[in-house]
Order: sequence, then structure tokens, then C-alpha cells
Amino acid sequence: MLGHANYLSIHLPLTRETRHLIDEEKLRSMKQGAFLINVARGAIVDEGALIESLQSGHLAGAGLDVHEEEPPPPDYKLSRMSHVITTPHVGGYTRGNWRRRTLAVIENIERLDNGLEPLRLISNIAMP
Repeated sequence: MLGHANYLSIHLPLTRETRHLIDEEKLRSMKQGAFLINVARGAIVDEGALIESLQSGHLAGAGLDVHEEEPPPPDYKLSRMSHVITTPHVGGYTRGNWRRRTLAVIENIERLDNGLEPLRLISNIAMP
């Protein structure tokens, strides 16, 4: 599929299995001129390999809301590339999203106060 897609948009949790899932080999197998979008976790993409793929012209560009190191260092190469758009891990913050998150927190506080289990728990995610 990577060899046919014009865009690869990443939406995965970061686990031992997904760390550098998008590595040099996968980037090479992507369609020439494709774009990579990462809004999940920075370490899912091997940024060194991404830089090489962008500098060689294999990939046409990238959109990154997440980075391997957050905040990115002052000399962050990807933010200096004209065909890369970066944001500081805030792409999901909208008025509606912020409101829904706040209401979910309030609901869980009320549930805990009433002796109930909180909703939408995330468990068993093994962090690297």
C-alpha cells in the first residue's frame, strides 16, 4: 500500500512495536512524491530517515504535529525545510475538542465521587 498512496497519515499509539515503525525501509517503499503526516507520536517515525527521504526528494513533503523530541531543539532540521509544516503538538486543540475533553474530565470526577469506574480508561499500553 505504501507504494501507491499519495499521503500517509499516522494515527497510532507509541508502543515498543510502533517505535520507528516508519523507518528508512518503509520510507523508501513509499510512492515517489508522496507526503507523510504524523499527528500521533513523534517516535513512530525515524526522523533521521525522514530527513534523508525529504532531502533526496523521494518524499515531496511532510506535516508534523509531533516530534521525536518535544519540544524540538532550536536547530530542528525539519522545521527549517520549506516542504515541511510543523506545529508544536497542538493540532488537535480546537474549541470543540477542548470543551469535550473538559466535560469528560468533569464526568469522570463525578463518577469517581459516586464510587463508579471512570470512562474511557487507557490501560495496558506499554511505553518504550
